[in-house]
Amino acid sequence: MKYLILSFIILLAVLQIAYYYPKLPDTVGIHYGGSGEADRLGSKEYLCMFEAGLIVFMVIFFAGINILLRYLPGKLMNLPNKDYWLGPERSAQTKNYICNWMLVFGGATFIFLLYTFQLVISANLNGTNKLSGYGFWISLGLYLAYTAISTILLIVKFAKTPVKKETGNAYE
Repeated sequence: MKYLILSFIILLAVLQIAYYYPKLPDTVGIHYGGSGEADRLGSKEYLCMFEAGLIVFMVIFFAGINILLRYLPGKLMNLPNKDYWLGPERSAQTKNYICNWMLVFGGATFIFLLYTFQLVISANLNGTNKLSGYGFWISLGLYLAYTAISTILLIVKFAKTPVKKETGNAYE
């Protein structure tokens, strides 16, 4: 299901480019300052190629990390209580959990990027070359809050281990 959702978000990015490309003026704002005003102009081809390139890069990045984590030796991973969580009986489950977390994080990143590009496209279509309202700052704040909270929850999950039995080294 998670791959289906991620694929749908990527499809939305492709559709966004395909739909808006013919509607964009030839010269568009491609960079926006803190005030929301375009401070650099470029071609619509550049803007759309940048979005497409960024999406392709992000797909390769998140898919690559997902594959790498599944085969990465435990000794190369930085994880609290590594001996417990990457022990032979838990390693596959732990890596699967982290890979799933990365896919959800990738999905959140794609949604943030998709929304940001929509703001840029809208600014170019309305002729002002100014991002409307506080949409970007709100979305950035939400994305950063999600990133912080989900990362803290991930760390907390792996910071805890079950209590060791009194009689030996086995965990309960």
